[in-house]
Amino acid sequence: MDHSITETEQSVDHSITETEQSVDHSITETEQSVNHSITETEQKQSVDHSITETEQSVNHSITETEQSVDHSITETEQSVDHSITETEQSVNHSITETEQKQSVDHSITETEQSVDHSVTETEQSVDHSITETEQSVDHSVTETEQSVNHSITETEQKVWTTLRQFVLEKKKICHRGTGNQKFWVFGMVERGTQNCVMLLVDKRDKGTLTPIVKIVTAGSADKWTAYNSLTDEGFSHLTVNHIMEFKSSDGCCTKFIEAFGVWQN
Repeated sequence: MDHSITETEQSVDHSITETEQSVDHSITETEQSVNHSITETEQKQSVDHSITETEQSVNHSITETEQSVDHSITETEQSVDHSITETEQSVNHSITETEQKQSVDHSITETEQSVDHSVTETEQSVDHSITETEQSVDHSVTETEQSVNHSITETEQKVWTTLRQFVLEKKKICHRGTGNQKFWVFGMVERGTQNCVMLLVDKRDKGTLTPIVKIVTAGSADKWTAYNSLTDEGFSHLTVNHIMEFKSSDGCCTKFIEAFGVWQN
């Protein structure tokens, strides 16, 4: 009996011990579970707090971004409006300058046309005046030449008449080789016009004839020795040797001066 009680007590003690152990284990597990739950709850609260902060931060960022975007849009609109205004002003200025340039070009064209027309009229007027002046000058020159030729002809006739009378009165004036002559007649005639100069000279040497010849620029003569120095004096002097010929190969002759016939008594 006692042995059964003892076994029973032992069994009960053992059961109690197991129960206590089981309860302790359950309590431990429960505490762990509670602690775990608490940890999870705290973590969830932390996550919620983080989410809340993140949402607030995101909302704040969104608000700032929207404000910045609005500000940028406003500035962009203002800049665009300013650029449009400047572009319109520049276009209007360019249009004004173009119109002014076109007006200036038109004025220049009209001025050039007017100048060309004036120049043409002036040239025509000048040409007409020149033509009239030339005709008037030609007419005056013709009349002057006729008058001069008439005067020269009358003067020459008077000179020749006087000279012939004087020469005829002085016998033997022009007889070459005679020892009694007192005067010599020195003559020069211009080819083409037949203008002539006749002078009475005491001598027919170089010192007397050369100064007289200097009034002409070129001429021809016979082989008289007084003429030999004319080339040295700068004259184009042609000669003809009457012993050999009456006209040289270069056209030199004295027939023009001899044709006046003043060498006759």
